[in-house]
Amino acid sequence: MIGTKLYKQDLDLAEYENTSTWCNKNNAMLVDKGEYFEVIPFSEDTKEQTPSLSERIAVLEDAVNTLMEGVATNG
Repeated sequence: MIGTKLYKQDLDLAEYENTSTWCNKNNAMLVDKGEYFEVIPFSEDTKEQTPSLSERIAVLEDAVNTLMEGVATNG
């Protein structure tokens, strides 16, 4: 399953769920590659590249603020 690509355009959520479950059981992870998600082995090097919870929250807050600004100017 390593190397499997799930293309976002035709994403089957059941397949995504099954793949992520497999990843959790087999020390692997799904990585966002832009147009698709790819299954890669989890390693300590990968762990260093994974954003912390606070970094993830900051990105989400920025996205929400950007969306809210768009609503305020268009609404």
